[in-house]
Amino acid sequence: MAFRNLVAAMALIGMTASASAAVLFDNGTALEDSGFCHSNTPSCGSDGWVVYDDFALAQKSKLSGFSYNIFWDNGSDANYVSTNWSIWGADPSTHFAGGPLFSGTLSGALSAGAAGSTLIDVSGLNLNLGAGTYWLGLQENVNAAGIISTYAATSPGFGTPAMQSDNSGTAFNTFLPEAAFAIQGNTVPEPGSLALLGIGLAGLTCNRRRRQS
Repeated sequence: MAFRNLVAAMALIGMTASASAAVLFDNGTALEDSGFCHSNTPSCGSDGWVVYDDFALAQKSKLSGFSYNIFWDNGSDANYVSTNWSIWGADPSTHFAGGPLFSGTLSGALSAGAAGSTLIDVSGLNLNLGAGTYWLGLQENVNAAGIISTYAATSPGFGTPAMQSDNSGTAFNTFLPEAAFAIQGNTVPEPGSLALLGIGLAGLTCNRRRRQS
């Protein structure tokens, strides 16, 4: 019986590691339009604006994607092209020169979100992060001049308030309303737990062989 239980436990760990993505962090539901620009267009002033907000991971995780909410102050879902994203290991307002841990541009799937917002679901990531606090930077690319998107605010959110910066990081607006977003992925089993299970399985296998002989 113990042998079967141990095998089942190891199988469960393997299934957990390869299961479909779960929500690793949720900063809250979209409640209202923040009024702060979130798009990569001169219509917002400067050269476009990025919004950053922090999130936490309780343990080592593999990130597969994220979702977030926006409003169109001038434009519609038809104007969305893609999302510029970045993940930072330190507060971008004080560590911008160091750059993000990861960054890229991906096109998300759009759907109706809470409070009349647009929900953007971005997938296709494969990022390993340890337990700790990080910052997510987001910005929409749009298909026409004059299009303006703003981020959806939530409350109470996590950690420090959201912040907004131009693309070059030379100007930061801090203490903004918390942003509505979530992080998807899976937690990663610690190597030590797998090793202990492996040792236990090997020991039980030896005991079974001795009994049979």
